Amino acid sequence: MARIDIKNISDSLKHLLENEAAERNIPLNKLTTEIFEDYTKHRYSFESEKQFTNAMNHVAIAMNKNTEILEKYIESNAKLIDILTE
Repeated sequence: MARIDIKNISDSLKHLLENEAAERNIPLNKLTTEIFEDYTKHRYSFESEKQFTNAMNHVAIAMNKNTEILEKYIESNAKLIDILTE
């Protein structure tokens, strides 16, 4: 199970983490593990949102392209009808 290595953080942050662990009456390792897991969960959630947004942008681009093609098709048919009815 991953956790935050408290050896590599500033003394002030370490002090805050120790106080939080003491307040919640849990070991510091458990607190840092929870923080890391929450961060990982939210990071993956953000990545999923980003991928969804990118996918929706590609859908919008494809729809715009299809709309342009459809508009050109309608214009061409209108011109053809004009030519045939002259």
